[in-house]
Amino acid sequence: MNAVAKKPSIEPDRVLQEVNGFVAILDFTVRVNRLTNCMVANSLSQAQAEGEKKSQPLSKNLMFKEMVAEQQALCQLFEMAVTETKTTFDEIRARKKLLDHQFVFSIVRAASNGNQEALAEEEIGLFSSPDSCSKVELFARDHGIPTRKCHEWKDVLERSKGA
Repeated sequence: MNAVAKKPSIEPDRVLQEVNGFVAILDFTVRVNRLTNCMVANSLSQAQAEGEKKSQPLSKNLMFKEMVAEQQALCQLFEMAVTETKTTFDEIRARKKLLDHQFVFSIVRAASNGNQEALAEEEIGLFSSPDSCSKVELFARDHGIPTRKCHEWKDVLERSKGA
């Protein structure tokens, strides 16, 4: 009997949603980013390989090479983030409550509204320790992905109380 590969879930986790909607979004976002960035990286790599076979090497095109490298780095970043955050999200699911200490960092991207000067930050986490957070954040920096440093994550509602 042939085993059928399980499709990755592209829905927010229901248990995490019950615990905290923002936590569910953090988990969902990192999984979707892994899926999309890895699909793009694989497609670009396949196009590059096909070009080599047809004696039309895309690898000589500097912009294409940079795009492939960027997508591969993003794929690896989100693979790492999913792996490093798994235990935290699993523990939150099991306890059905937030942990005392969780850590995030942000990647910084150009805003999608066309404003060249505007930046958008995307939180990546929840990590169980500053060390695991820093490990992934440093990988991003080492691959040219701008970041903001790891810090302890506070729920948005908790943040607004402190203001």
